[in-house]
Amino acid sequence: MPVNHLWHGSRKKRKYFDRFEILKDFNPHEDISEIPPFDVHDWSWSAKANKQKMIENVEAYFAFREEDEIFIS
Repeated sequence: MPVNHLWHGSRKKRKYFDRFEILKDFNPHEDISEIPPFDVHDWSWSAKANKQKMIENVEAYFAFREEDEIFIS
């Protein structure tokens, strides 16, 4: 059976250590909401009101990773 690897972008763009700084104020119990019936996760109203910069930084982080970029190591 063939194996299909799902790309995660280059290691350099993953910023393994820098990304922890983005989430220093993140509290999963307060900042994430589940939307029934499929339990889709979204930012809570509290996070949207009080942690807009964190949310923007998370969005920018994932855009920077360019996970669909073709990379040959």
